[in-house]
Amino acid sequence: QKVRQVAKLARFTLTDNEIHKFQGQLETILEHFETLGKVQVEDVEATYQTTGIKNACRDDKRQHCSLTQKEALQNAPNTQKGYFKVKGILPEN
Repeated sequence: QKVRQVAKLARFTLTDNEIHKFQGQLETILEHFETLGKVQVEDVEATYQTTGIKNACRDDKRQHCSLTQKEALQNAPNTQKGYFKVKGILPEN
């Protein structure tokens, strides 16, 4: 019953075999959540960051490149008009 309810919420269509297969897995997951729900955290201070690192990112600055455009493209399998040519990943509409 729980599997059917979760599948409905997730808008999944499951066969009876899939429901039987996922029943044990879902029960295990729900048991883990039940265990987590029993953990006493009322006196624990909430944390959102524990490493002390403030910002590990560098500023975006143009850096000098020692390659010419020709050198950068010389081993590229496909180029077009002086640029790398790669396969598209988005559908053309």
